[in-house]
Amino acid sequence: MGAENEQFTSSENISPLDVAKIKEQFDVDLMDFENVKDRIIMTVSGSRKPETADMAAVRPYKTIEDMTFFYSVTVSQAHDELLLIPVTNEVLREWEITPDDFIKFADQTVPLTHPYTFQGMSEVLADSLGVTSEELTDGKPEVMFVVTNDLRCKGAGVLGYPGIFDEISDKLGGDYFVLPSSIHEFLAVVDNGQFKPEDMEDMVVDVNSSVVAPKDRLTDHAYHYDAQAKLFEEVHEYDNRKEHEAAKKDKTEIENNDEQQIVANGYPDLRVNGVLGCSVEGLNMQMLF
Repeated sequence: MGAENEQFTSSENISPLDVAKIKEQFDVDLMDFENVKDRIIMTVSGSRKPETADMAAVRPYKTIEDMTFFYSVTVSQAHDELLLIPVTNEVLREWEITPDDFIKFADQTVPLTHPYTFQGMSEVLADSLGVTSEELTDGKPEVMFVVTNDLRCKGAGVLGYPGIFDEISDKLGGDYFVLPSSIHEFLAVVDNGQFKPEDMEDMVVDVNSSVVAPKDRLTDHAYHYDAQAKLFEEVHEYDNRKEHEAAKKDKTEIENNDEQQIVANGYPDLRVNGVLGCSVEGLNMQMLF
């Protein structure tokens, strides 16, 4: 991944001198929206990080689960380094765009100007190891994929692209887990029944603590996308929901079986209609047990 250098992240104030230097050095007029609109990218930060609240106080943002999405202008990309200028509320005032209108614009255009990339993990490893992906998979279906942006820097921000969850689901053929390996990319893992939700989260925590630099960590949570329900959620929420649904289904089946047994034994007629003088519709079947 390319190194990134994001300027002015802790302040809303970008001085005229800063703007002039950027224009002179990189030929980018930060105050001219038409000049920079195709340079805007989406980035993401963990909502629980203290610095995220500071950034949210001066920048337009949106949230998904415990992730906060921001926007920056790509000023320069050279020698494997990316120079970014954050889009602040002050900049929006110069552009005469409200935060809501800007976010709508960015949601529509950033996925087009900076599309996400989708590669099998074996393909990514093969490139670095100088072997073929077939040698690494041994002919088995790929279950883990790396997703980032076209810059390969700050690429986990593509999680904020509208429609991306369904698009990835179409590629994978159903449900999947999302493992945020860093702020630069995430892993999409096919939910084929072989992986436990808690194991996915343990993997994220382990990688964060042993491999990822603190500044590049996104979150310690793993996520799951339910393609049928169109629901993106933390894995423990997904696990709780599925347990609740299974318990509800079991309860319904038991009630249906019990009701069928009552009918088979001839009770509902129960002679209740005749004895109590009320309709069967008015009976709460639970009261029969």
